Amino acid sequence: MIVTRNKTTQITKNFDESEIFSKDPRFKGNSHYIDDKLIDVLQLIIDYYTQKEYDAHIIVTSTYRTLLSDQQLAPDVKYHPHSEGIAIDWKFTSEELNNILQKDLSDKGYVWNLIRKAGINGIGNEGFCFHFDTRMTHTFHDDEFGKYATWVKF
Repeated sequence: MIVTRNKTTQITKNFDESEIFSKDPRFKGNSHYIDDKLIDVLQLIIDYYTQKEYDAHIIVTSTYRTLLSDQQLAPDVKYHPHSEGIAIDWKFTSEELNNILQKDLSDKGYVWNLIRKAGINGIGNEGFCFHFDTRMTHTFHDDEFGKYATWVKF
């Protein structure tokens, strides 16, 4: 999907283009690609936790980044999915819900299966910021859902 600077077109029930557009100050373009699976899976997560009667609100902290920004943020990392438009960083507005999600992901139960079935192959967290991406390389094998990668212990 292509998202455009300063557009507020609704993408899902809870997200519009302005929330998904790059926050990278180096990016000067008017539009960029973002894998729609990323936004769809965030909507699935909101729907899941809302159904469980949590007040599930998400803040998207990063989507597309220039390769230079990616390299400066992670100089030792050789693969940069943000610069391909296939990664998103985000967090819940609720610290309690961030804790619950962190536990749910580490248990590799329903939420893990939900995001893996939705095409998320890179899963990480740092503090209470979660990272999802749809990478096809730099992965481990999983018999049920195909290849995936994780970092920062769940």
